[in-house]
Amino acid sequence: QTVSTLSALLFDSSREGATPAELVKNLAYVGYQPIASRDSDELTGSMIVVETANALPGSRYFRAQFFSDEDGNYEAQHVSFELRPGTKIETVIAALNSSFGHLGKPTYQDKEWTSWKTEGRPTISIKQITKADILEGDAIKARSAEDEGAYWVMIERPLGGHEDEPL
Repeated sequence: QTVSTLSALLFDSSREGATPAELVKNLAYVGYQPIASRDSDELTGSMIVVETANALPGSRYFRAQFFSDEDGNYEAQHVSFELRPGTKIETVIAALNSSFGHLGKPTYQDKEWTSWKTEGRPTISIKQITKADILEGDAIKARSAEDEGAYWVMIERPLGGHEDEPL
């Protein structure tokens, strides 16, 4: 159930016109304690980050980065969640297919990554967390040995001017 809920939140928050306020409301509705913060810099402009302070059963977190333009319109550049080890990748893919429509054959797949990059929508990816990921560390998501085998599920849009770069 958690996988389907998170996949639906991923879809809803990545659609055109989605706002950070809607995501905060939706996260709270399903039992998360969302926290929104504003950030900006010269390179990316204004951004709102929505993160969760707690986890639903079987998950670790949900996180989104929304950029805004000069007119105050938002676009989700990165939205992700992480599932604790034990979830099968087939379950994750089935939930994504249910939320996003049939994704078809992955455009990239190896032992750790599965991605779908299609015209008109953000790249959708699943990354299995490895021991190397845990040892490397992550500035945003602290991990421990118990997280090996977890799945990091995300959508990403390239930053303006970088559409040709692989994600």
